[in-house]
Amino acid sequence: MTPMDSQTTSNKSVKLLSRLLLPPRNGYFSSYSQRAALKQDLMNLTLKEFDDLRTLADSHHVLVRGLDEFLYLIDDEQDDIRKEWLHTALQAERSRIDTAQTFLCEICDAFEQSGHKVAIIKSLDHWPDLGSDLDLFTDAKPEEVVNLMKSTFGAEIASRSWGDRLARKWNFMIPGLSEAVEIHVGRLGQTGEQVAIASTLLDHTRWILIGGHAFRTASVSDRLMISTLQRMYRHFYFRLATSSTRPPWRMPAKSTMSCFAPPRALRESGKASRPISISSRIM
Repeated sequence: MTPMDSQTTSNKSVKLLSRLLLPPRNGYFSSYSQRAALKQDLMNLTLKEFDDLRTLADSHHVLVRGLDEFLYLIDDEQDDIRKEWLHTALQAERSRIDTAQTFLCEICDAFEQSGHKVAIIKSLDHWPDLGSDLDLFTDAKPEEVVNLMKSTFGAEIASRSWGDRLARKWNFMIPGLSEAVEIHVGRLGQTGEQVAIASTLLDHTRWILIGGHAFRTASVSDRLMISTLQRMYRHFYFRLATSSTRPPWRMPAKSTMSCFAPPRALRESGKASRPISISSRIM
């Protein structure tokens, strides 16, 4: 494939993925004609074009959302070939996410049981998709973090850049986990300059329930601040995951994420936990 051919395929994938995930500008009632046109374009994809679309969706952290919308649109069509492509890709991605979630829960539990506060930052912002690494923030000392990760999970420390050292973050590779675990220790920002924000992050976290796992995450306001800092200092661009919404031809669905009281507090109080559903919808 020539560079020009590659660029053409990539542009086509960007347009298709945007049409799958972003609602049309001219409103709800005109969306059905656009839906028919989009469906036809999707059903004309070759395997190579589908692979390009899948790779792009993965880089934008919308693989599950994008392919799920694709599958929804062609569900009533006799297109077993593309349905098989979609089911295979979705099964592989959901398996990866399930494994990452399990490890993430075990890592958080290990910190809590060692008496250290820890919160997940960024990693669950794209749910039901998941990023390419697992990001956490803790108030533990660096040597405590390293010892815990090595002794509990057999983790190895990935090579650290000067930026990593300034930011006081470590990347760990754990056997059986394809994603790196990036742990920020006491600081945030590209060079660790965000000390004030970091000093209060763990004071107003919230607990959420996803896929049967309980996670302590940063507050909504802190998530927004961290995402903004990341765009300013590192990525310099927005992913589709940042702005994607449920297309108007899909019925609104309740999120699978719910918020509830911390497990430790519940154990100490003797009260049973009952998840409280978050009222926001996946649009």
